[in-house]
Amino acid sequence: MKIIDEIKKSKTHYNYGRVGNGTLYEMCKKYPYHNDPSEIVGKVWLIGRSYAVSLERNKNNKNVSDDFYSEIIAPNFIGGNFDNLLLGIRKLRELSEENIPIIIKTHKKVVDFIHKRITKDNKRSFVSKYLHFHFPKLFFIYDSRAASTINKVVNTIGVKKKQYTRYIKKIKKFDKKYAEFFIKCFYLQQFCKKKGFLLTTRQIDSFLVEIANETIRYKKLRK
Repeated sequence: MKIIDEIKKSKTHYNYGRVGNGTLYEMCKKYPYHNDPSEIVGKVWLIGRSYAVSLERNKNNKNVSDDFYSEIIAPNFIGGNFDNLLLGIRKLRELSEENIPIIIKTHKKVVDFIHKRITKDNKRSFVSKYLHFHFPKLFFIYDSRAASTINKVVNTIGVKKKQYTRYIKKIKKFDKKYAEFFIKCFYLQQFCKKKGFLLTTRQIDSFLVEIANETIRYKKLRK
């Protein structure tokens, strides 16, 4: 089956995450800022645990308790002026080639913020998911399964490395793994658009995870 047929087929599958993800989208839409402790804790807690990327799961946090959220998460998000990191992207409404640099730079700023003030380790995946639920049209969701799959997909549709690294060269500071992943997802989105149909960032994530899961199931059957 051609890759385009696989993508079209994935769009017809039942969306089991509709209610759960919808709840997270609505929460971030209702509480878009970071100046109220309960709103911050709710968003960080629910997004992190829903996607198995919670911030308390880090090498420097030996004693996990609810105090982690009230004494570390909320004060640092408020005291560190977290919303200042998002000023450049709040005005963006659509993902386009022109605004790729500011999106990727924003991801890097938030990764650095979390690293410096909270975890002391890289929370690339959490940041991509947290930003996605706040700005669903702008951020692709990163995890190891999706990253592995997108490499295979872009090879299939003929995307060359120089086609996406040219965007990264314009940016001084970025998270390399997320930046390359982001550009590949963007190219996939544009590829589908040229073929006459649109894929949202969420649909791309669902497609990539679905392919990854099929690969895992196939390997288990081979054993």
